[in-house]
Amino acid sequence: MSTDRARAALSVGGFLCSFLFLGLALRKVELSEVTRALRAVNPRMLVLSLATIGVFTVLVAARWRYLLSEPRPVPFGPVYAAMMVGYFSNNVLPARAGDILRAHTLGRRQNLSRTFTLATIVVERLLDVATMLLFLLILIWDFPVPAWASRLALAGSVLLAVSLLGVGIVWRSGENLMISRKALWLRRFSGPLRDRLGPFRGGLKSLKPGRRLAVLGVLSTLIWLASTLSMYLTLDSLGIHVPIHALFFTLAVLNLGLIMPSSPGFLGTYQFLCMSALGFFRVPENAAFTFSIVQHALWYVPVTLLGFLFFWKENASHSRSRRALGERELRDDPAAEARGGDSGILSHKDRVMARTRQQGETG
Repeated sequence: MSTDRARAALSVGGFLCSFLFLGLALRKVELSEVTRALRAVNPRMLVLSLATIGVFTVLVAARWRYLLSEPRPVPFGPVYAAMMVGYFSNNVLPARAGDILRAHTLGRRQNLSRTFTLATIVVERLLDVATMLLFLLILIWDFPVPAWASRLALAGSVLLAVSLLGVGIVWRSGENLMISRKALWLRRFSGPLRDRLGPFRGGLKSLKPGRRLAVLGVLSTLIWLASTLSMYLTLDSLGIHVPIHALFFTLAVLNLGLIMPSSPGFLGTYQFLCMSALGFFRVPENAAFTFSIVQHALWYVPVTLLGFLFFWKENASHSRSRRALGERELRDDPAAEARGGDSGILSHKDRVMARTRQQGETG
């Protein structure tokens, strides 16, 4: 199956899952009760919850910047902007395309290897899954939980183990690719594959036991404590009160469950998972659905708008850079304007000729 077909299949599967879960979530919900609960919400608590989500995004960006700090530090601003572009893309595009765009955006702006940047995002995902599993396993050990939560923990553990195995294979392979010297047709690919694996291994270095992994563990814990606090504030704004371990349980179920294919923005899947987790603690369906709508909106709307602004700014800046490059090359080779027409955009041949001429003049 080609990459395009696999992506299309994943997108269709995600939409189907979202519609299914949205239907399941709405089965026992009375919209009149949801509307009444929304009218009684405490706006002050919602503002505090929104501010906590802002702290959450800053902490996530700080962790990613720490992952990117080798071989050289990266400014916080571009890291935060690229992260928000990725969130925006995941909220509006299918097949979780935001992570690829996030790596490309930062790599282009900071002159970083896209492969290296993507590897740091893989490390982020592994840290998040590990943190959620830790929360859930502690709860399973200390508190009674439904059987489906134990199955979710098992599925998450298998996923994490397989992912770590894959990371280990990439790490062990490194630059010493196990390619037979007799297989000449395979040897042709050793160079390109080594060029890809080198930067990718560089992005995985933070997973090695040591001080960096400990710092990442602390940052990951702070990130998800901020998320838990935001959930608490939103629940309180709706007059819903649950024990503290119910918050961590809901957080773990939500984030582990969202790994499955879903539509952009996780509509439907988000609501079903919130209702399933809170329902175990006897939160009524209408109240749990209302919470899922409000919490989802607090995340989705501001993050999508801010991400779009960064996306627009990044593309406008890139367009200006391309125009400036074309104008500079036209000054270096005025004859290229006649060859390239009135568009002001140089062909690849014109760029090569302009650079060759400039090197000859300076040489």
